[in-house]
Amino acid sequence: MVLTGGYSDYYSTEAHFTKIDSSGNIIFQNVLPQTNSSRSMVGTTKGNFAIAGGLGTSSDDILFILINENGDILNRKLFNSSGIESDYSSSIFETSDNGFLITGYTTYLQSTQIDQNIYLIKTDSLGNAPTVNINIIENQLPAGFKLYQNYPNPFNPATLINYELSNSEFISLKVFDILGNEVKTLVNEKQNAGRYSVEFSGADLPSGVYYYRLSSGNFNEVKMMTLIK
Repeated sequence: MVLTGGYSDYYSTEAHFTKIDSSGNIIFQNVLPQTNSSRSMVGTTKGNFAIAGGLGTSSDDILFILINENGDILNRKLFNSSGIESDYSSSIFETSDNGFLITGYTTYLQSTQIDQNIYLIKTDSLGNAPTVNINIIENQLPAGFKLYQNYPNPFNPATLINYELSNSEFISLKVFDILGNEVKTLVNEKQNAGRYSVEFSGADLPSGVYYYRLSSGNFNEVKMMTLIK
């Protein structure tokens, strides 16, 4: 069995590719260089593995990695590394022509304009993608207030919290430990209607269950997340 995900030490956060036996014992673990996250992986018909992850430089960008069963990187591609927006991968699938379909989204296209688009990236068997298709949803204002489940969850050390606002309100987004003690305030300001994504880092917190609460006027919603180090 093989696993992928985030690998974090004191100095950096990278992705890992880990092979385990049937008892869960690690056979080997490769930390993948020049990566920040691994969000989805699929086994290929050729016996390799394709990973959709991310790399943070001047912005967050979608990263494709093709890797063999020994953890050796066969190919890597970075998509839309323009430096003016943050892009995130969500899933990856192998297609009937042995290529791949990567889904993802963008957020904060401009510092003065909130924007969220859906990505559909079609590649060949090596991850080459001559074109990237974007379905724009920025003009579709949310119908109400909504707080989404964080992703990834469980996480280490960072995760994304997404929420929607149907109108301009003063927003409070806070994180609490299992005893109800406030550990971090993520948002405490008036925001316009739209879709928002906030990163929460638990690098300075112990492993455990945490709760995050979105409050605005009469709206109040709480969800649970798990930090595992």
